Formats: sequence, structure tokens, C-alpha cells
Amino acid sequence: MGVTVVRDPVDRFLSEYFYNRFDGDNRPVEASRRGMELDAYLDHLTQSASHALLVQMEMLYPLGTDRQTQLSSEEKLAASMQAIDRFDLIGIQSETDDFCSMLCAKLGWPPVELRRVNITSRRLDCSALQPHQRRLVERLVEPETMLYEHARKRFQKDRRGFIALSSGKIVAESEPESNAEVAFLPGQESIQGDVTARSPEDFGDRRCVIDHIEVHGRISGPNQVMTGEIMDVFFHVTAHESVDHVNVGLAIMNDVGGIMYGTNSLGQGAMYSLHAGKYIFKFSIFNRLGIGVFFINGALTPTGSHYDGCYHWRHAAAQFNVPSHAIDGFEGQVLMDAKIDIDCASDTAAYRQTTPDTPHSAARTLGNVSNALTSFRSSFQVMSTIDTAQRNSDLLLQVKLTNLGSEPWPAGGRYPTRISYRWVDPDGNVVVGDGLRSDLPFDIPPDDNLIALMLVRTPESPGKINLVASLVQEHVAWFVDQDCSNGATLPVTVT
Repeated sequence: MGVTVVRDPVDRFLSEYFYNRFDGDNRPVEASRRGMELDAYLDHLTQSASHALLVQMEMLYPLGTDRQTQLSSEEKLAASMQAIDRFDLIGIQSETDDFCSMLCAKLGWPPVELRRVNITSRRLDCSALQPHQRRLVERLVEPETMLYEHARKRFQKDRRGFIALSSGKIVAESEPESNAEVAFLPGQESIQGDVTARSPEDFGDRRCVIDHIEVHGRISGPNQVMTGEIMDVFFHVTAHESVDHVNVGLAIMNDVGGIMYGTNSLGQGAMYSLHAGKYIFKFSIFNRLGIGVFFINGALTPTGSHYDGCYHWRHAAAQFNVPSHAIDGFEGQVLMDAKIDIDCASDTAAYRQTTPDTPHSAARTLGNVSNALTSFRSSFQVMSTIDTAQRNSDLLLQVKLTNLGSEPWPAGGRYPTRISYRWVDPDGNVVVGDGLRSDLPFDIPPDDNLIALMLVRTPESPGKINLVASLVQEHVAWFVDQDCSNGATLPVTVT
């Protein structure tokens, strides 16, 4: 259920001004908001108009559009109105009692009496403004006033519906009043129809692109990182031409799409000029996130915002797991730095601090580490005959593997070596690039060999196709990519 409350923009403007001036000592605000008298402040705002005044519109418009561009005031207003229409219930701050009753009725709750708290110690009422002050404020918040009127009409319509229901009357469903009564700023009509057009999740002019993103825990390895462990996020980037200003940004999202953390190179004090070529950018981050599954969005932009232009945006380009805590002594969804001290608060108080004799947690192991191979040399012989196979069926093939390299092939650990395959059509196009895996039963030392079973699933489409079998060290490399002689290719007819 979606609910929001909207406030008269003039009233909200005055409340914020007086709060910042007299009561906002516990938070940093723009100096002009704290030091200027109202007339001087209004004159200052008139000379430097800013969307920062239109707080409610800025909060609502992203809910009414998916466009990934910088929007004009007219477009933001239209998107904000669409967002208002999507809420299940709209409240008006000056009608809080009625809104609370409507909310309770909607949710089936018993009526409650509101407790009012106002943390602004002193302020002007709207009616006490001088005429010239009122005109200036109304001019500054004009788009938001139109949004407020739209929300107020929706609130009044909803309230009439609740009144009719409480009296036993049936209210005919009709088009929202706003469709006929909304006033538009000049030029707004032309963008009303397309303001909610969906944007792609992978977009940009692609002068430079994010090829892929990797996540490595410095202890845990690829695609996983413990709470309290340093993680490295690698952006593999290709610049197709020279670009003068590149800002590299990332956002870590949880499994429901909420932003857990975001930063970019500009925020870290760096912009880049790139010649055509390939690059690797690395973010090193101390992971404080709790246990869960997370995704990484990546962006390459010429400024601090992709609304001003975008080379490449990739949504959910990488995924990583936080399976456990690297250190104990806390619980929850985020690791925070805590320190505990004690002081005596009376003359008779006395204390002694001791260190426990036994450790709080047992030592833990990550098991067999296994290193990344540097020598990818193998003999791969398919000992089974296969000419024809049914589509979408599983096959068991017997293979003989010989380690021709100088390092043992690890069967387990962080970088296990496994048997796999690809399906490639006669023109060399990859149809299935990442086949099923078959485990090695144990480590294979250099110059040793093994006869093993390989599980293969045939493609869904019939036709002539090639099975390319190969070993792969997970998170490192395919043997056949290092040298085509490391694999075996078999022509197969799928029926």
C-alpha cells in the first residue's frame, strides 16, 4: 500500500526557513538559510533559483518516471502528478485528522487520537506575510503549488468516497478529477504522454563501455566477501575512442533493489581522460554489510550524474554473497565501530576491568585454498563415440585427462578445476558458452592422468553443431581459451 502526505508549499517554505534559522543547530545547512533575514533570503533565492526549494516535487517525481535524463521543471511536475495518482491514499498536512481517519478505515484499524509535536520554536504564519513577501514565495514555489492543488483535489475526492461508504452509498468509479482539472505549465502537455516511458537497464552512448565487473574478497575469493573483510571491485572497461572526462561510479544494491552504498571516482577526487584501449578500475572497499546477496550497478559518466550524459550504465552487472562475519562481537545487518568505556559516577563507585581467560570465538578455517594456475596444458581425449543425440537430453561421456603442465590441478578449494564444454555452431558462433560442470575426484599432479565421466546436456534446437570439451579452472580460465589444443571438438547432429 502506497501512502504519502503533501503540505502547502508556502507553509512548508516558511517552516523550513524558520527551523533552519532558529532550531537547526544540530545539522549543517547552507549559510544563507541561517544568517539572513526573510527579505534578504527571498532576494537571494530570486537571484539564484534552485530546484532545492521544490522539496516535495523532487521527492515525488522519480516515482512517476523511469527516464534516465535531466528533466525540466515541467517534466518533473508532470511526473510528480503521475506519482500522486499512483498512491493508494493521499494526505494533506493541514487535514491530518481526516487523513488519519481515512488511513485507519482503509487498513481496518480503530480510530486513534493524534499527538502533535512541532519542533520549530518560532515562525510566521502564512497569513502574517507581507504582500510582497507572499508574492515572492509563491513565485519561487509555483510548480509545487500546482502539484499541491493536484494532490488536494485527489484527497478531497478520496474523502468524499470514504464519507459515502460510511453512509452506505455506492460511489460510481470515475476518472480521476485531475484528468480534467490539472493546470499545466507552458509546454507541459507535450511531455505528459511519454514521461513514464521505461528506460533500458543498460544504456549510454557507449563511447566507452563496462565489459564486465568482478568482485573479489581478499580472503574469501571471487564473488563472496565476509562482513569485516576488504573487497576489491574490478571494472573492466573498453574505451572505443578518446574521452576527456570519465567518472567511474558503482552502487551496491540489496536483493530488493535498495541502495546499500554508492560512490564514484569524482566523489573520491579523481576524473580520468582515456585514450582508446582497455582499462581496469579497482575500488577497494571495507565491507560492513551483513549477511545477504548483493548486486553492483556500474556507470561511466562525463559528470557526477548520468542525467547529464552517460557513456555506459550497467544494471546488476555483478553479484556477490556475504555468507558470514569475518569477526564476532556484533549482530545485525551492518558492522559499526564500537568502543566501550566506564567512568565512576559516585564517590563510592569502584571498578576493575578484566580480560576473559578464554577467547570469545573459536578459530575458523576456509578449507583448502587452492591457487590460480599459471600453466594450462592438458591432453583431453573423449573415449565415447557420439554422432547423433536427441535435443535437450543428458549424455555421459568417458574422457581421459592428462596433466601436461607443471602444477597440480586442484579438485576443490577456492579455484577448483572441473570438466565442462561449449556448444558452437558450424560458423563458429557460441550457442551455449558455459556448460554443465563435472568434478574431478581428486587433485591431478603433473604428468598424471585420469579417466573420468563428463556430463553433457544437448541444445534445445536440432541441427549440426560442435561439442567443444575442455577443463576450466573456476574464476580463472578455460584451458581451451589458453590453447585450442587443450580441448577436444566433436561434431554432433542434434535431432
